[in-house]
Amino acid sequence: QIAVLTSGVIGFVVISQLFHIWAYSTVLQPERKEEGMPVTHWLMMGLQGDGSYSSYDEWSITCAVPPNERVEKNIEVIKQRLNEMGVGGYLELLQRKTSRTFGSGTGEMYYNYQYQDNSPVCGWVYEIVFQQGKLFGVFNNVSQAVYLLMLLLGLTGAVLGLVRFSFLQKNFAPYLAMVGFWMFMMLWESNHRQLINQWSLFLITGAIGLYTVWMAVTQNQTEKTAVYVKG
Repeated sequence: QIAVLTSGVIGFVVISQLFHIWAYSTVLQPERKEEGMPVTHWLMMGLQGDGSYSSYDEWSITCAVPPNERVEKNIEVIKQRLNEMGVGGYLELLQRKTSRTFGSGTGEMYYNYQYQDNSPVCGWVYEIVFQQGKLFGVFNNVSQAVYLLMLLLGLTGAVLGLVRFSFLQKNFAPYLAMVGFWMFMMLWESNHRQLINQWSLFLITGAIGLYTVWMAVTQNQTEKTAVYVKG
């Protein structure tokens, strides 16, 4: 098992680095490098309000200084905000960021299309994903229902697995990845769009939860049958 895990980690690192090299050599535009935001900018932005996008943070703090001074400026603001919040305030921030990021299953799909031309080809898509679209209500209800189902199944499976089955041995990795994703979002800018990248993980934990619930139900039925036969 350790060998398989190690091979998987090495393979992931290699593929990630190859993609990084390809992206920076073919897709990204070197002449626009200074327009990019440093990692510290997104960490700083995640420490205000509910952690969502702030135009003030972008234009009045990060972009207000030269590119070579942005990291230092971000770190200065990060320290200031953490000192002002204290432990209690930071815990409240985590609660707001959790609600902001995980409080919807639509994935903010409208964000991906709002800057596109409203062409006839994509017109029906706009009617579904835009909040003012005719079919957005249907899309919203279906998305929220599927999302809540995956969450409930995943959480139920985790609880039952810890209580009744050898959960930590068999299904540890997907739930550990989910915790890691939550920790990342508590540092980064809050938004629902990040959930789209993790839907496969939600599906996996939901499937594990469904299986675990089924095993618990069938085990109870087997135990009752055994008692009845003995009686």
